[in-house]
Amino acid sequence: MAFWLTLAPLLAPVVSVATIGGIVIALIQLQVVLRNRRIDLAATRFDHTIQAYEFYQNNVAEILDGTIAQYEAALQVNDFQKKKDEHVRQSIMIQAMVVADFGTCFQRLNILESYVYYDEIDKYQLYSSIGDSIYELIQLDGFAFVQDHFLKEQVMNNYVNLLNDIQLYVQKRRQKNDSKD
Repeated sequence: MAFWLTLAPLLAPVVSVATIGGIVIALIQLQVVLRNRRIDLAATRFDHTIQAYEFYQNNVAEILDGTIAQYEAALQVNDFQKKKDEHVRQSIMIQAMVVADFGTCFQRLNILESYVYYDEIDKYQLYSSIGDSIYELIQLDGFAFVQDHFLKEQVMNNYVNLLNDIQLYVQKRRQKNDSKD
């Protein structure tokens, strides 16, 4: 029994060193796990960004282009640019909205916006790919009137956030590129 009592003071520092060593190893393991988790999240975010872009290409791009073309054609047929009376201009825009099917376009943009809303993607990577075509929609003559009309009639209006984000992104990108010249 006396032998164990003489070892106790010698073992106390060994136990302390072993405990500290265990803590250090645990911290190193935690860092490895956290680094791997960040890498996995980045890969998942990239995959979701590609999914969002594919959704845009397969479900939004054609409708968006068609909506823009039909709306512009309807305005041109009715000599929208030459009309000065605001009531006549609004009447022409309403007719053009019916022809252009903005409802379907906005519905698809709502779905696309959910990728951004849930922070599943790198939105700036997506915006760099799709921003110019959506910005073209925003720049249409009377688009504010069209958007206001649909905001009154539709419950799902998350696409407005997407449009605003893309508008800011494209404007900043263009300012940055203009300042380089």
